[in-house]
Amino acid sequence: MNRRRVVIAVIAAVLVVVAMPRKASSAPVVWRSALASWYGLYGSKTACGQVRYRGQLGVAHRSLACGTKVRLLYKGRKVTVPVIDRGPFVAGRTFDLTDGTRARLRCPDLCSLRWRLP
Repeated sequence: MNRRRVVIAVIAAVLVVVAMPRKASSAPVVWRSALASWYGLYGSKTACGQVRYRGQLGVAHRSLACGTKVRLLYKGRKVTVPVIDRGPFVAGRTFDLTDGTRARLRCPDLCSLRWRLP
C-alpha cells in the first residue's frame, strides 16, 4: 500500500513538471542595417508572379524567398511586409521598397533602415 502511494506521488510529480509552461526562447532579436531605395513599376508582373499595383506593401530582395516576411524599422516606425520581387540591382542596396511600404515607413527615396525576419 505504501509503495503504491509513492508510485502515484512520483507519477503525479512528473505530470506536473511536464505540464508546466516553458519559457520562451531568450535568444536576442538581431536587427540588421540596410540601405533601401524604392521603385514603382505598376501593372508589371513581379519575379514572384504577382501584378504590382500602387500602394502595395512589399519589398524586393536578391536572395530571400518569395513570400518571406520581413520586419522593417525606420525612425521608430515598423512594418512587416512580404518579399514580392527580385532586386535591387544597384550595388550596396539591400531592399527596393514598394511605394506603399515607403509611405508606411515615411522614409525618403534612399534611406538607411533596420530589418529582421519576424
